[in-house]
Amino acid sequence: WWITRGNAEVLGLADRIGTLDPGSEADLVVLDSRATPDLALRMEAARDLKDELFVLTVLGDDRAVAETYAMGRPVKPR
Repeated sequence: WWITRGNAEVLGLADRIGTLDPGSEADLVVLDSRATPDLALRMEAARDLKDELFVLTVLGDDRAVAETYAMGRPVKPR
């Protein structure tokens, strides 16, 4: 909430940003946690989301980016 909706409210933009509600202006990156053999292998040992995010931080590169959206529109299809 502090990073998304809360900041949108402080900026007076909560009607447009800060949520994933339909019609919101969202910038998103969709990651593929099994995009490479190394990622897939390491993900097998991940116990929770924290582990998965750590693996993506350490081993992920541009190949892990499945999709990118700006203002809710796709800008980088795989």
